[in-house]
Amino acid sequence: LGVAAATLAVSAQALVIDNFTTPQALMTDDTPGDSGMWSQVSGTGILGGYRDIFISNIDGGPIRNTRGEVNAATNSFIFSNDVGAEGVGIIRWDGGLAGSGSTVAAARASIDPTGLGNVNFLDHGLGFLVTVREADQPFPIILEAFTDGLNWSRYTANVSLITFPGTSLFIPFGLFTTVAGTGVNWANVGALQAIFNE
Repeated sequence: LGVAAATLAVSAQALVIDNFTTPQALMTDDTPGDSGMWSQVSGTGILGGYRDIFISNIDGGPIRNTRGEVNAATNSFIFSNDVGAEGVGIIRWDGGLAGSGSTVAAARASIDPTGLGNVNFLDHGLGFLVTVREADQPFPIILEAFTDGLNWSRYTANVSLITFPGTSLFIPFGLFTTVAGTGVNWANVGALQAIFNE
């Protein structure tokens, strides 16, 4: 599995979530089992000033590995699994709190749901625009948006095309379903994360 999200942005007068010009080192998990690792960077072009990524090879033979990387040379987020590996990746924007937890469940739950403050996404459009530069297999992307720990929503995009360089997916806010409370208030967003291949 290989995917590059070139820009994750709100449509119309675009609020860029991440232009991926700030580099982040390659992380590789070649040990099967639900125990992963985190990395955080700060820089320009990132909503809230910080980006966290997580990678865990939850299953696969010992010679297989799963890799997550941000490559500044292509201004992209790149997530990759070798053949037979079942890696899960997370990319997160929630301000300065570093991600924690080594299992996928603990990693997902470690988000700071108010870390971005109260960003008003409705000032910038009605949905997300995700550009996929390359993929060699179908894959799911789960998007989660939080107002706080009691009110948040989720949407799963099942990307089914095999190769589609430069394809952009528009995901309207209205497609998100409530997970807790009244769901995310798009006029008051406190955190975002995307989960790959779960």
